[in-house]
Amino acid sequence: MEIIKEIFLRRFPDLNETNLVDEVLKESQLIEVPAGQSLMEPHHTVKFIPLVLTGRVKVLRVTEEGEELFLYFLNPGDTCALTFSCGVNNNNSIVRAVAVDDAEVLAVPMRMMPLLMSEFKNWYRFVVNTFNHRYEELINT
Repeated sequence: MEIIKEIFLRRFPDLNETNLVDEVLKESQLIEVPAGQSLMEPHHTVKFIPLVLTGRVKVLRVTEEGEELFLYFLNPGDTCALTFSCGVNNNNSIVRAVAVDDAEVLAVPMRMMPLLMSEFKNWYRFVVNTFNHRYEELINT
C-alpha cells in the first residue's frame, strides 16, 4: 500500500491533504488495465472515478451509428471530467474509455464523491480544475 501511496502522491500532488490520501486509498481499488481493454462503456453505470497512475487512456464518444469520436487522452495524473458529471447525477456513461498502453488506475468509488467534495478542499479544487482543463482544451482547439 505504501508504494501505491507514493505513486498516488507523485501523480496527484494537489491531493496531498491531511486525511484525504488515506481516505481515498482506504476505499479505492487498484485496477490494472491491459492496452486495448475498456475501462468504461457508454450506457453503463459509472461506479468509480478513474485516477490514472500509469499508462494512457483514450476517451471517446460513440455515436448511435457506432462511430467513435476522439475526445481526449488521460495521462498519469489525470481523471475523466465526464465521469464526475455522470456519476454525481446518477447518469450512465456517455463515453468509452480504452487503455492505449497498459495502465494502472486507482478506482475511487463514486459513492465517496459527496464526502470528498464536502470534506476536502483539495478534492473540490481537483474536480473544478479537471473541468477547467477540459474546457480550456476545447476553447484552444
